[in-house]
Amino acid sequence: MSVWEAIVPINAHFRELYRAAGLGVADVEGVFSTTDFETEAELAGVGSVPVNVARACEWTWGGEPPPLGPDLHARSAGYRAIAEAFEAVLWA
Repeated sequence: MSVWEAIVPINAHFRELYRAAGLGVADVEGVFSTTDFETEAELAGVGSVPVNVARACEWTWGGEPPPLGPDLHARSAGYRAIAEAFEAVLWA
């Protein structure tokens, strides 16, 4: 399943629900550049990859071999990026 078939529609659905309830929505999809397959970034040990791939690999355990991965939970940098996205909404 692709980003376009799963993540984007699910996030759009949640945004609609939360906004209909008058709640702010943190743009974690944007922070992770989830849909940006065009912009290139350097990934240590790999080279140039799409920025969304680099962030997923650097900010989660998804690219790690066992026993640490693959695990889509965030690393410290990922949790920091997520927290900053929430902070932007909470203090707006």
